[in-house]
Amino acid sequence: QYANFDAVQVEEIDNVRERLVKTLQKVCDRGIDMQRMGSVIRRYHVRHLNALEDSPHETLPYYCISAFLFGEQPGDCAEKLASVFNAQALLSKPSSYWVSLIQTSMLDTPIVTVRAFPSSSRAAELAANEEKRLSDRKESLGEEGLKRLAADLDAATEANAAPVPP
Repeated sequence: QYANFDAVQVEEIDNVRERLVKTLQKVCDRGIDMQRMGSVIRRYHVRHLNALEDSPHETLPYYCISAFLFGEQPGDCAEKLASVFNAQALLSKPSSYWVSLIQTSMLDTPIVTVRAFPSSSRAAELAANEEKRLSDRKESLGEEGLKRLAADLDAATEANAAPVPP
């Protein structure tokens, strides 16, 4: 399991882990608000169904690669995909199930914390490197190569814009 925090003030980065653990412990002590949990599960379920509909080329590989890397048996991918369609099973779980899940998977296990600090000098360096890479690529392709790639892009864009067959 993992938690990801974005836009944390630099001076607060060192406090994130401790605050997460305290918050999770409070949740375990108080129990889970099952009405809120139901709302979260339904929203998550709809989001996943929309992703499968709108971007199957991105969503399905995620499940397959995860199963390949972390699965323990051949049916893990199919099982993971089936779970996306079965939100009802999650909605029927009691508060004690969720508390136990948090406790065993996040509080009772070792925690690895990866901290990343922003760097304006590194950002400028990366931008300069990318600008040089693009410049070098344009130079290596030449005017004719750029025209050929532009034509290829236009043809691909036109082919992708074709109506979907009935």
